[in-house]
Amino acid sequence: MTDCETHIESIYQVATLPEQWPKILRQIGGTIGIAPAAPIARRSDSWNG
Repeated sequence: MTDCETHIESIYQVATLPEQWPKILRQIGGTIGIAPAAPIARRSDSWNG
């Protein structure tokens, strides 16, 4: 299994375990050489200020 496949499987596994997101994001960041990030969702009709 490639790193990409492993990460995709991990994302599916943590979908119901929010406390595991930081660990998975660190692993993905380490694989691609960037700092971990947080997924952000935004409504398209939100006010931008």
